[in-house]
Amino acid sequence: IGKDKGYVENRLRLMHAPADIRALVAERSDTISHAYELMKITDQARRSELAAQVMRGELSLARLKSVVRDERPEPAPAPEVVAPSIFPYASPNERPIIAAKPVATNASAPISAQAAAIASASDAALTNARDSLASSIDALAAVLHEIDQPEAGAPLSETDRANMAKWLLIARNKLDNLAAILRQKSE
Repeated sequence: IGKDKGYVENRLRLMHAPADIRALVAERSDTISHAYELMKITDQARRSELAAQVMRGELSLARLKSVVRDERPEPAPAPEVVAPSIFPYASPNERPIIAAKPVATNASAPISAQAAAIASASDAALTNARDSLASSIDALAAVLHEIDQPEAGAPLSETDRANMAKWLLIARNKLDNLAAILRQKSE
């Protein structure tokens, strides 16, 4: 039909849109993007009110997106999961990364005390994460050096070496990005 798949899918979505949205697009064809945003609102009265504002030219697309985003219920936060380390612990005293638990706030406690409690919990979590990362890097280096020894048996294949090198570059890029974020926030 001479149109790309996305265009056709969006037009089919408009065919199944509520009547007030179809009327908006029929009257003003420049409001198709508005219509897609309005379709996210489930309350018919609120949707009709916003559609009328769009029709009168009182509501820009950017403002409509902001309104829709504010009205949509926020998804429940995903449970915090700490991935297990792929490397064995280097020493018996080493501790795994521990996810920082939310600090319970007490409305009667002064703000500075609450901030101090949050900061100390964050410091502990950061210290644990940093120590665990350092230990994991040391363990990885030890394993790679051990594998490279001639008496170790079968050395890494070229494919495994290339994959490990690629993984290390990706990990390095992630660390570089984190360092850039820290530097940016300190400026």
